[in-house]
Amino acid sequence: EGVARRWQRVYQTGKVCLLLLLPEAQDVVAAAVVEGLGGGRQVLVEGPDLVDALAEALEGEFGVHDAGPLVERLNQDLGGDWDPHRTRWVPLTYGREAFGLVVFELHYPGDADRIADHFEVTARCAAVGLYLMMACQRSEQTAEDLAALLSGPHTEPGPEEAPQQPADLTEAVAEVAAGLAHELNDPLVVISGRAQLLAEGQVDEP
Repeated sequence: EGVARRWQRVYQTGKVCLLLLLPEAQDVVAAAVVEGLGGGRQVLVEGPDLVDALAEALEGEFGVHDAGPLVERLNQDLGGDWDPHRTRWVPLTYGREAFGLVVFELHYPGDADRIADHFEVTARCAAVGLYLMMACQRSEQTAEDLAALLSGPHTEPGPEEAPQQPADLTEAVAEVAAGLAHELNDPLVVISGRAQLLAEGQVDEP
């Protein structure tokens, strides 16, 4: 919501909406909408329709795009009467992963072409911050899960009970290990992405 509010303030746009795909939840989109100059609202939209529309939009090239059919989905799922002639969107990408959109309504649609580069740079910067924040939250959740697992009650099975704990423990540890491996991959993606940006700016091949 803070990103959406700052986007609106800097570019003097109308409504702004951030849409984020949640890796831990299928068929759910997290949305933050700022309509006026005051506060905004955050909602979780469940169901495949908006997820599919978002995923389809993210398959295209990076850049500022016309609203297209996305506006119809926004009006149905989030309300707000988005104007298809004035609404634009730009993807949120981190490394090679696209995970969301910034959708905004321009007061003067001609501005989109004039400052498209500004929109793109701001979206890339916002995406880095949002992605790292989400990764940090996942890491914290993983740490909490591991702490709960290790500090959980260890009860001895009764005479007629099969000892379930070791199997449950193994499964939980495997799940936590998979989560840790995923989090370890995040900084490697950062390194790879920055290396690619540096390489693109070099004119000397070696």
